[in-house]
Amino acid sequence: MITGVLFDVLAKLPINYMRAPFNTPEREMALALIRELGPGDLLVLDRGYPGYRMFQAIIKQRLDFLIRLPKDGMFKEVRDFLAPGRRHGKITLHPPKALLKANPEADYQPLTLRIVVVSLPGTDQTAVFITTLLDRKKYPPRALRNLYHCRWQEEEFFKTIKEHLRAEEFRGQSVQFIDQELLATYLYYILTRIMMLEAASHHDKPVENLETKAALLAVARYLDRLLRAPTLKQCQELCQRCLAEIAWRTYRPRPGRKFPRRSKSRHGKWANKWA
Repeated sequence: MITGVLFDVLAKLPINYMRAPFNTPEREMALALIRELGPGDLLVLDRGYPGYRMFQAIIKQRLDFLIRLPKDGMFKEVRDFLAPGRRHGKITLHPPKALLKANPEADYQPLTLRIVVVSLPGTDQTAVFITTLLDRKKYPPRALRNLYHCRWQEEEFFKTIKEHLRAEEFRGQSVQFIDQELLATYLYYILTRIMMLEAASHHDKPVENLETKAALLAVARYLDRLLRAPTLKQCQELCQRCLAEIAWRTYRPRPGRKFPRRSKSRHGKWANKWA
């Protein structure tokens, strides 16, 4: 089984999720999840998602996207653009011939997209982005790099639910039980995140400084008592105590701390299996 999550990287909240058989292409799941989005929304995706069909579907839904490409550029048009050493500009991406042959009735048009190559801080490496955000003055390369960095919040979300909420250890065996456990995990995470936002507001602390693991434990300690509180006043008092406990535990500054990303894909690192 594989799960996909549509995640708000600014609020750090899952918007929707779906599960599918383990051999389901992640891009197919992404196409289903983006139906929740609308004009003005920006989709940030990693190197496992680029493809003409993905780009075309996102644009058709009147969304914008910022997607990282493999170093080789992946598409012929991008490779030709990068070959002379260029770092910024627009390209015209044409639909693959195989796609046109398999779908002669479809209206696949060339896409005008922007290519941006940025240097990664603290390394001698670069990253290649493809985006619908065409205005360089409004969206300079550094802003796009910082924007893409926000996507790491989704990785932190998966790390949290796997390590602290044991999201991969299912107790049930049927589809219904697994759905129930997944939904309970996501709802519990959302509830904890809401409590963290409230704690930050009530105690005048930046929410990014609050420790997520401690917040999960605090909500677990108070949730049953809140549900069993006989009066509204007692419920409010328990809420305030829970918020105070969440606000009390903060992250210690650890400048320069980083870990290399490891791909667990059996098909190779960020393999492209879908045009």
